Amino acid sequence: MPYSEVFFDKKIEKFIQKWRYTSYFDIGIGAGKYGKIIKRNHPKAKLTGIEIDSEYINKFNLFETYDEVIQGDIRDYINKNDGFIADVVIIGDIIEHLFKSEGVDLLNYLVYRTKKIIVIYPKKYVQYNVNNKSHESHKSVWCKDDFKCFNFKIFDDNYLSMVVINGYLDDKKAVIKPYG
Repeated sequence: MPYSEVFFDKKIEKFIQKWRYTSYFDIGIGAGKYGKIIKRNHPKAKLTGIEIDSEYINKFNLFETYDEVIQGDIRDYINKNDGFIADVVIIGDIIEHLFKSEGVDLLNYLVYRTKKIIVIYPKKYVQYNVNNKSHESHKSVWCKDDFKCFNFKIFDDNYLSMVVINGYLDDKKAVIKPYG
């Protein structure tokens, strides 16, 4: 579904205002909610997003909000883009659509390439195909323990959780070797 709950929208907006980063990557753009929040607070920020469903890209005019819109699957994208870097990645109501091993792989890939990762996921929310779209089906269950190998904070509200993971690009103790 291209829409997500509003429980953490104000908290995310406060984080974005506070962090003042300049590049954002939105995984599973949907209707573009997070892009609008980012552009409202940092109009000059570079905003890229990936959306698996081409229907959503057109329906919600995502090119009006995002500087770059990639139509595709995040799993394919990370396999082809080992040089990817962004200040902040938002995974809003998407990680549960991946098998657990794929979601863990995605987080491990991103922690090397970001300053912050925001992950929002549901708790005990059953969802199958929506409008014959198999990518809308939930395939994994997530909980606090799934993030224990990362430096993170978790927030809970009703049936959703939000995790903010500190990536290595914002870690003073991390050893970062530039390309080349």
